[in-house]
Amino acid sequence: MFVVGLFAWFMMVGGGAAAAAKQGDPSLLLLSGLPLGLCLLGAIAAGYGLYVGYKAAFSNDAESPVLTAEDVYVIACFILDDKGQNVYDPDMFDDDVLKYYVQLEFPNGTKKELNTAVAVYNSIGEGQRGKITYQGNWLSSFEFTPTVE
Repeated sequence: MFVVGLFAWFMMVGGGAAAAAKQGDPSLLLLSGLPLGLCLLGAIAAGYGLYVGYKAAFSNDAESPVLTAEDVYVIACFILDDKGQNVYDPDMFDDDVLKYYVQLEFPNGTKKELNTAVAVYNSIGEGQRGKITYQGNWLSSFEFTPTVE
């Protein structure tokens, strides 16, 4: 993509210079910066995407602060195997192969998906509200808050 943008830029600079020399209108040279600008914008976006992906993949949750939140709503609970496939019967797998996730909605509307231990996972039900303790992407505890109707 970068090479194509650079080639287009050279073509437009050459074409703009030829048209400006032929017609005596230098405003055609202004168009020559467009492909180079798009090329640079694409390189910046790709670099930022790599940075964010690297940071997410190699971040250390132990460096994150331990946070608590109240009145958190449990949207979904699910289990994935080592291939990333949904697991509906965890008894068919070894515990070290499975990853347990809980999707939560905070009182301010923010949604977050957290990894958790099997003991915490088993204490959570979809549609419940409660108090959580989490660090980074790790949910360490959930305390159910009963609702009075």
